[in-house]
Amino acid sequence: MAKLAAELKLTDDQKAKIVEAVRAERGKDHPQHAQHGKLEAMLTAFKSDHFKMDEVAPNTEFHEPIARTLRLAEISVPLLTPEQRTLLAAKIRARAAGQKGD
Repeated sequence: MAKLAAELKLTDDQKAKIVEAVRAERGKDHPQHAQHGKLEAMLTAFKSDHFKMDEVAPNTEFHEPIARTLRLAEISVPLLTPEQRTLLAAKIRARAAGQKGD
């Protein structure tokens, strides 16, 4: 994260606001904390004669980490300048394309 902050040339104010947002998100009760038990239940059900994914682990529960990342982006991106957003978008595209993006 520090490397990305340096590459984007985040100001101290931007860094402070993003850190504050991350701390606020971490302080919330998120469903993924309960995922371990649900994963065990899913594996147990898979071994049985009756297995229905929707009954064992609704899809949204396993997508929570992605939702948290998107929430952080929603908070952080408006704090970036247009140039920083452009640079970040290029890095995301490069990573999605399998490039290192450095």
